Amino acid sequence: MYSRTVRVLRVLFRLEGWRAQGTPAPAPAVYVVHHQNMAGPIRAVAHLPVEGHIWALAPFCDAKACFAQYYGYTFTKRFGMPGPLAFVCAKFVSGAVSGIVRGCGAIPVHRGSRNIVETMRLSQQALERGENIILCPDVDYASSAAEIGAVYEGFLHLEKTYHRATGGHLAFVPVGLHAPTKRVRMGEAIRFDDGVPFARQKAQVALRLRQAITELCTQPEFPQQSRESSCI
Repeated sequence: MYSRTVRVLRVLFRLEGWRAQGTPAPAPAVYVVHHQNMAGPIRAVAHLPVEGHIWALAPFCDAKACFAQYYGYTFTKRFGMPGPLAFVCAKFVSGAVSGIVRGCGAIPVHRGSRNIVETMRLSQQALERGENIILCPDVDYASSAAEIGAVYEGFLHLEKTYHRATGGHLAFVPVGLHAPTKRVRMGEAIRFDDGVPFARQKAQVALRLRQAITELCTQPEFPQQSRESSCI
């Protein structure tokens, strides 16, 4: 799934001493990662022992749109760069970033748009092929705090379409970075239960994922876990 460039970058990142910890779930699974101002998705792609289609904001999947995002917002409004410097930096970065993102098998995310239906459709197709998804649901993606805050819960609707298509339940695997030990920790998979309406479980699954991710990021010792956990 990953391009040759991304696989080379994975090798280079591993020279820093970071390692994965925990057991991946059988594919297909959804790896739910704490964003932490880009540290989460970068470390997940670099160090998880599985490959997965990463959810990426749509502008980062196309060079022209990526340039517009970096020049129109990231470098100018967020970092406060003067226009000419922001232009040069955006030109330099946008081509490389969009190429790497596509090399991760990225699925474009169209937040606040009807095109989010396309995000879900492409994700469902990948899951039915037995391929993994990697996503970061943080509302405040710029926060570097170890504790994860509020999350968007829309990604959990992947469970509904997957269950409808296959009769099975998706494994949602919490992933957190433990900086003191340089570990990318995978927690136990959390699944929806049979016989309980999706709407009754959705908020509870989101809460359990948040709690598990925070624990993985903050606990000195890697939590002793069983392979999987249901939400009820």
